Amino acid sequence: MLDTSSEKRNQYVTFTRYITYAGLCIATCIVLQSSTWLAALVGVAVAVYISVSEYWLTTNPQSSAGGLGAPSPKILDEILQQQ
Repeated sequence: MLDTSSEKRNQYVTFTRYITYAGLCIATCIVLQSSTWLAALVGVAVAVYISVSEYWLTTNPQSSAGGLGAPSPKILDEILQQQ
């Protein structure tokens, strides 16, 4: 049985991540209109940020900090129902 809340959360996180990357690229294009050198520096920083974050996401499991990662939505629902 698939946990649909976890699946929806993963889709939302992925969508948000790509929107953030697009926003950084658009910001670089805006800077490009005023300064080519500054845009080059921002572009390199954005490229490094995207590369490192994607690498980190693919190499580290979601609960990386020794099992102390963020609780799943299912666990949060159970905690809220107890109150």
